[in-house]
Amino acid sequence: MSRPALQAIDGPQLAPELRPFGVAAKLEQSGARNPTDIGADEAARWQRIVIDGELFTPGEHAFGPCYDRKAATYTFDGRPFDGYQWVRVASVPDAKCLAW
Repeated sequence: MSRPALQAIDGPQLAPELRPFGVAAKLEQSGARNPTDIGADEAARWQRIVIDGELFTPGEHAFGPCYDRKAATYTFDGRPFDGYQWVRVASVPDAKCLAW
């Protein structure tokens, strides 16, 4: 992932549910060499969600005003799993989404 992309996901508007994904950006920006350099709680959360694969559901408005969370069912190995998909809200202008 490029540096601008890392910085983009670590902005102040990042929903709490998505903050673990901003940890990489914090590490890179701070020059930290170890995830624990950003705090034990944040490092443990990163480990659980990103490394260990703990399931989490981003909040309904985690991706801003441009996307709505909709219930969806996915199939994996022939078994259904309930989940969500984020659907672009057509009535929100692209310019507002880019500014968010």
